[in-house]
Amino acid sequence: MPNDFPRQTLGPFTNLARSVDGDLDSYVSANYFALTTDKGVVAKTISAIENYGTSLLTGHASFQIPEHSLLEEVLAEICQQETCCITSSGYTANLVALSVLASSSRDLVIFDEHIHHSIRAGAQLAGATTDFFPHNDCEALKSKLATVRSQYRRVIIATEGVYSAEGTFGNVVGLSELAIQYDCTLLIDECHSLGIAAPGRGILGKVPIPATTRTLIIGSLGKSFASSGGLVAGPSKLINKIRSRSPIFLLTTGLTPATIVSALAAATKIKNDHNLHEQLSERIALFCELADTHELPLAESKTNTPIFTVPVGKVVESWSTLVKKGFLVQGLGFPAVPRNSERIRIMLNVAHTKKQITHLVEAIASLPTLAYKN
Repeated sequence: MPNDFPRQTLGPFTNLARSVDGDLDSYVSANYFALTTDKGVVAKTISAIENYGTSLLTGHASFQIPEHSLLEEVLAEICQQETCCITSSGYTANLVALSVLASSSRDLVIFDEHIHHSIRAGAQLAGATTDFFPHNDCEALKSKLATVRSQYRRVIIATEGVYSAEGTFGNVVGLSELAIQYDCTLLIDECHSLGIAAPGRGILGKVPIPATTRTLIIGSLGKSFASSGGLVAGPSKLINKIRSRSPIFLLTTGLTPATIVSALAAATKIKNDHNLHEQLSERIALFCELADTHELPLAESKTNTPIFTVPVGKVVESWSTLVKKGFLVQGLGFPAVPRNSERIRIMLNVAHTKKQITHLVEAIASLPTLAYKN
């Protein structure tokens, strides 16, 4: 993005970005439930600093504050998995998981073409063989598995709950069927779908899959959960293996007490207060309704996620025009997305007002650089 990007913020990113250059309506944060400024979350975080100090007490494998195990329990319930371990980031969570799931070229990690870079990096770091399939195309994946499955010791199919550059749900049901049929592990990156896909749950709360599916869930604490860090959730046997054998897990810095406590407060609220999901769904529905009225080309992103993408011909020019009108969105160009598929991305949260969303859609509809109309 251009050098005039307002890099210095004067406050939290919810529905507004307060910068030294003035306030903008903000649509760039994955703070979907606006819990970074929730009074209860903030109060508990301040209390944690007063009780434990500002720095971590120990690393991952030593003493932990009581809230650490409570957070793992709540997250495991949200993910609908047996247990969970906390990592230093969502990116690291994929590295940690794949360092145990795949350990040589005899293991295959096959992923959706739009998968997050951290899964590609984790597979390469583990020394696994890698391949990909077209976005959400289970027929193409089935054809590949039928040909190559017998050549590998283990196969991991990697998808996402919600693809953040597309605003689409992963085809979890179809991939689950293939994972069972071909004896594979299904790894689901839920960084943008935990609490979003279903009230108090992730993608498995929206589209249940057979219990016989060997599943591992990856998540981030830096989005809906108003904190920072990551998570890996799955069967106890596998999570315990990660805790004891993954060098990436054992040798990276743990989270501070304040980080753990803020994530616990946010996760507990997301799990119990389903009104948050309803509020977000209302804003998603409003945006879709207005987009239809103004014939916005939402491409694949017209789904029930808070992430929308609008194809544009000149992403930098489009971004700059919207900033000048008072809207901070994210411009996605190559290499973040494939060439000739530049887009602007809008991320909604519960703090956005009807007036803000209405004005945003009107501003986007007036862009001279829209790639096409529906």
